Amino acid sequence: MAAPLAWALPLALGGALAMAAAVAEESEPGAASRPVPGPGWAVMDRRGVLWTVVRQCVANAPARGAQGGGPPDGTDEVSRPNACARVDPQAGYVVLKDHSPAKPYAFLLLPTDRVTGIEDSRLWVTGGTNYWRAAYANWRYVEKVLKRPLRRTQVGFAANSIYGRTQDQLHIHISCIRPDVAATLADHIGTLSDRHWTWLPPMAGKSYRYRALLTDDAALARTDPVRLLAGDVYPRGSMLPHTLFMAPVTLPDGRQGFAFLDSEADQDVRQGHGTAAGNHGASEELLDDSCAIGRGGVAARSGR
Repeated sequence: MAAPLAWALPLALGGALAMAAAVAEESEPGAASRPVPGPGWAVMDRRGVLWTVVRQCVANAPARGAQGGGPPDGTDEVSRPNACARVDPQAGYVVLKDHSPAKPYAFLLLPTDRVTGIEDSRLWVTGGTNYWRAAYANWRYVEKVLKRPLRRTQVGFAANSIYGRTQDQLHIHISCIRPDVAATLADHIGTLSDRHWTWLPPMAGKSYRYRALLTDDAALARTDPVRLLAGDVYPRGSMLPHTLFMAPVTLPDGRQGFAFLDSEADQDVRQGHGTAAGNHGASEELLDDSCAIGRGGVAARSGR
């Protein structure tokens, strides 16, 4: 891969504000007609850096021996910021090491197709690639960099809403789950359903809540979380403010399954003047960049 690209914070904040304004403007009466993110959406340069990185990973894959999904050899190579840990054009995705020094164990899974985020209707109308299943298949990269074994219930997967992200290329965050989030899920697993969304108590030090849906589909062979969420939200509501989180769980009968969590950006955030304490539709906040749950720093009832 070429020299790492820095999708830096100043650009990110500017992109987030500009996008909030653009989406807000689009909803105003009389605003010029403009397609929502997805097919036909023109991504601003500063919000398209991840797409450039994906293209570089794919372009350099044959030379690096990663074509067809083979990871680079060595932990140091995989842990390098923006490292193309896995490139699989046939399956349609790239696994990228998160560039942030504050996220030493975090990875991203991104499509090799131009997909903006979970609001992109191609994900839940046409029934294409299940990127969440691909993300789950690659969670052991976290374990590889951590250099300690992890249980499946100690990792989590998150895709932020358009208001809670800085890039308009779908990217699923893969990292350790917060111990308190794992404990909350373990404590409430018996009250959750595979038929309807159930509200959980506030987590991660937030005042707002997430709702959850269960599945016993341990391999995600028949379950696409985005399609499940869209089926509940659309057409009565918009997918734009929604965020999606996936947590591997142990079901009450001991079987493996998943909990899917959803929340949505609040109105102040959507209008571009939300506070830091507001809900930005960023379920990445349920992940733990320090991976305390995997390093043994915090005891949590996280199941198997």
